[in-house]
Amino acid sequence: MPKESKKKINKIDSRLKRTSYGWTAFFMAIPFIGIGSFFALAGFGFIHFPSKANAPLPVIGAMGIAFAVAGLTLMAYAIKGLRAKGRATANRRRFADRPWMLDYPWNPSGIDDRPAARWMNSLLGTILFSAFLVPFNWWAFFSREGVLMVKLITGLFDIILVLIFMGFIYRLFQSLKYGSSRLSFARFPYAPGGVLEAGFSPNCFEEMDVTLRYVEEWLEAHGSGNNRTVRQKSVSRWSETRHILPDMRLPEVAIEFKLPDNREWTTNLMADPRVRYWELVVTSKGPGIDFRTTFPLPVYKIPDPTKVTRARARPRLQSRMLGIPYAVELGLPMLLVIIFLVVWWAAPGPVDKLIGSAGTVISRIRAGHSVHEVSGRFYGAMKVRQGPAGRMWVLSKYKVVRFSGDDPDVLLDGNIYKAVFKHKMNSLSTILVAGAGEAWVGSWYGGLFHYMNGKWTEVSAREKPLKKRIRSIMPHKEGLFLAGSDGLWRFSPETGMARVAEVGKYSSRALADDGRGRLLAGVGRSLWRHDVDGWTRIWKGEKTDRVIGYIHAMKNGTVLLGTHNGLVTLNSDGAEISRELGGRQVTAITPINGRLWIGTWREGVLVSSDAGWLKLDTKSGLPADTVTSISHDGNGRAWITLYGGGVVQVDAKKIVSLLGNQG
Repeated sequence: MPKESKKKINKIDSRLKRTSYGWTAFFMAIPFIGIGSFFALAGFGFIHFPSKANAPLPVIGAMGIAFAVAGLTLMAYAIKGLRAKGRATANRRRFADRPWMLDYPWNPSGIDDRPAARWMNSLLGTILFSAFLVPFNWWAFFSREGVLMVKLITGLFDIILVLIFMGFIYRLFQSLKYGSSRLSFARFPYAPGGVLEAGFSPNCFEEMDVTLRYVEEWLEAHGSGNNRTVRQKSVSRWSETRHILPDMRLPEVAIEFKLPDNREWTTNLMADPRVRYWELVVTSKGPGIDFRTTFPLPVYKIPDPTKVTRARARPRLQSRMLGIPYAVELGLPMLLVIIFLVVWWAAPGPVDKLIGSAGTVISRIRAGHSVHEVSGRFYGAMKVRQGPAGRMWVLSKYKVVRFSGDDPDVLLDGNIYKAVFKHKMNSLSTILVAGAGEAWVGSWYGGLFHYMNGKWTEVSAREKPLKKRIRSIMPHKEGLFLAGSDGLWRFSPETGMARVAEVGKYSSRALADDGRGRLLAGVGRSLWRHDVDGWTRIWKGEKTDRVIGYIHAMKNGTVLLGTHNGLVTLNSDGAEISRELGGRQVTAITPINGRLWIGTWREGVLVSSDAGWLKLDTKSGLPADTVTSISHDGNGRAWITLYGGGVVQVDAKKIVSLLGNQG
């Protein structure tokens, strides 16, 4: 005979939430819903975010969803508890002689299982926990501020999320495979010391385990103040298990237990703060997914035996269970495939669009595996350039680094700058690599610096004579040309710094060699060319182009211009051939392995393919979407500088292979 005990149990279908939440929980839920809704709407762009965001807006939106869903869940439990208490108060006079009807809305004939509620609660938990983890994953893996311990802790919670999601999938398939079940009462209610007689349907299991137990549940608080936590506790005070081999010829499985003769062990689902109740746990092992369900039982003190009801509901049909091993596990995917093919045949257009969208998502995921961050802190990464022997030079606002393979050599930083120039560091903006040990560096405030074999020289000081940002540097026969916000300038040791007056005083951002010894300069939205006859304007853009931000001359003589309104292609004489990527601000143009790599402002990198453009952005592995430059090292790797995201390497060979599969 089982003895009384207090064994901890893990309750999946708790009865505690029925009455443990009231007006306090209701009012606590309101600020969660309000604040969460505000951040969700602002994060996903439905309303204006009132101040500067310290994290990507989608991360803030996900955090808002977590708060809102938590508040809605709490409010739902509160409303459920208030309704249960209100129903009991309203029925107190009606059921004065039958107090068990005030405890729970019993049906004297029996009780139905609700498997859908289990997987829906599991789904809600998965969504809530997923939204809750979004800001922590951003902090740990994408903000560049997550230390190792943060990554380890967040990774542990990510594993827990995967387990929760797997639990949801398991319960969903369990519901689909077995459907609902029912426990019919031989009498109603049962009494302590009496006999529990019931019938389980459908009778479709060759063997099953049935456990009768008395459960106690409550909420237990730990800690205080901000460290206060509340956890659900569940214990089994008494239990007995029996193994049953049902007679498959009968419509129901007969279940019988002797209840302990303890008049205090009764069902009380309205108790506060602890609920106590009897329940029957039915389990059966089968191929694939096992069966499990629980039923609360009406066990009460019966002052008048004449109030006992003898009623048996009609048993459910055995056909509610499929009865075929792995029927759901194998049949459901096949059914989904058939449905998909029928829909594709009836409406091929939307399905093709869906397949294309799925292919884009998969491509982004595969592309993300080719992205690797370059170690080192590159605050405000501005330019990356290839030098002789494939050595890469990276420039950020406060650092110049030359790489030998993946090994960095810091040529300039705040300490070196102060030691050499004896004044506050001038924020850097662009670099020209002139040789294995030579480079020219421009600053945000007109300063020009020369590096030669370990020695730095200040060629022009801050705001003397240039006062604004130098954006591009290009050597030519007549000297060193500087494109900047002060216009186009030329420097030579003999004549010093002088403005190129022929092109005007408009802001200049881009310089390039056309491959024939002629210099190309973007001044405002006009393209100028310098040859033996001097400067000639060969193209003027539309007002929407605003400025030319990048120039790349192809080997076949065509010229590619990056503007504020997309990519413009010209022939060698300056005639416009085509326009692409309208509405995007193009910041970099680099051919790598036969594909064009286009950098954009706040929209990541676009790589050309026969089927269009593959987009590399934060959704596919980049730390940020604002691209400042793109180069390649000759070993199949693209180097990309991201303003606010440092420097990354991308396996260009894998990207080209991926594009080949798309085309």
